[in-house]
Amino acid sequence: MKYITFLAGLFGISLTVLMVWQFGFYAILSLIFSVSWGIIPIVGFHATQLACTAWAWKKIGTTFNHHLSFRYFFLIRSIREGINDLLPVAQIGGDIIGTRMVAYRGLSFSQATATVITDLTMELASQVIFIVMGVSLLVLSVKDVSHTGQIIDGIGLLLAGICFFVGVQYLGGISLVEKLMIRLAHQHGWSKAEELRGLDKNIRQIYHRKKNVFLALMAQFLGWALGTGEVYIILYYMGVPKPLLACFIIESVGQVVKSAGFVVPGGLGVSEWGLVFVGGVFGLSPQEGITLSLLKRIREIGWGVPSLLLWQWVESKHKALAPLELTPLMATKTYEGVCSKNDADDKV
Repeated sequence: MKYITFLAGLFGISLTVLMVWQFGFYAILSLIFSVSWGIIPIVGFHATQLACTAWAWKKIGTTFNHHLSFRYFFLIRSIREGINDLLPVAQIGGDIIGTRMVAYRGLSFSQATATVITDLTMELASQVIFIVMGVSLLVLSVKDVSHTGQIIDGIGLLLAGICFFVGVQYLGGISLVEKLMIRLAHQHGWSKAEELRGLDKNIRQIYHRKKNVFLALMAQFLGWALGTGEVYIILYYMGVPKPLLACFIIESVGQVVKSAGFVVPGGLGVSEWGLVFVGGVFGLSPQEGITLSLLKRIREIGWGVPSLLLWQWVESKHKALAPLELTPLMATKTYEGVCSKNDADDKV
C-alpha cells in the first residue's frame, strides 16, 4: 500500500509539472503573483466551509455528549482536513486522528468512531447532491459539453457507492466490521481492543436522531456549496470574474474529477486537469484553469500547515496529561526499588 501511494503521488506530481510546463510556467506564475494580497481573503474564506462541517460533526456528536464545544470541533476538523490534504494518508488518516482526538474529550473510542463514520457518510451524501446539482446545471446551460457521458457515469458510481455505504450501516454490516476489528486488535496485542465494542449500536443510536442527521447533512451540503464562493473570489482576484452559477458548476465538476482520482494523494494533477477542462467550458484559458487549481492548493497549505502544528501541540499536551502506564520492565524495577528500601529500613 505504501508503494502504491508513493507511485500515485509521483504520478500526480509528474502530471502537474507536465501541465504547468505545457501551458507556460511563466504565464501561470504571473497569474499567481497577480493575485497578490488577495490570497488573504482566499485563505480566510475557507473558515466558513470549516465552520459548516464542524457544526455538522458537533450535531452528530451531541448524541453522546452535549458539552463538547463548537470551537473544539472546528479545531479538530481543521486538523482532519490538514492531515488528509497534506500528508500521504489516502484521505483517511485525518479521520483516524480525529477519532482519537474526540475520544480525548470524554467519548468512548466506540462512540468517537461512530461520530466520524456518520460524519463521513453525511459528507459523502451531501457531496453527491452537490455534484448532481452542478452537473445538471452544466448540461442545461451548456448543451454541447464533451465528456458529459463520462461525468454522468462517474456520478452514478458515486451515488451507488454512497447508497451501499449507508445501506451497510442500516442493515447492521458495521457489526461484522466491528467483530473483525476486535479480532485483529486482539491478534496484534492491542490492550484497548474491547473499546471497539458497541460501534454498530452507537451508529444506530445516531441515526435514530433523524433531525440531527438531517441538519448535519444540510450543513455539509452548505459547506460544499460555499466552495462556489472560493472559486468566485479566486477568479475575481485573477482578473477573470465569472457569475456565481458558473463558479458553482466549476466547483462541483471539479469535485467529480477530484473524487475520481482519490488514489492520488490530494488529487494531484487529476484536480488540475478537471479544472482546466471545466474552466474551458466557461471561457477560462488553460493557464487560468490550472492557476485556479494551484491557488486552491495554496489555500490548502495556508490552512493545513497551521493545522498540522496544532495537531502536534494537542498531542503533546495530551501525552503530558496522560497517566503514566508502567511497562512490565518498569514495574519490575519499581518493585525491586521498593523491596530494597524496605530491606534498608529493616536493617535500621
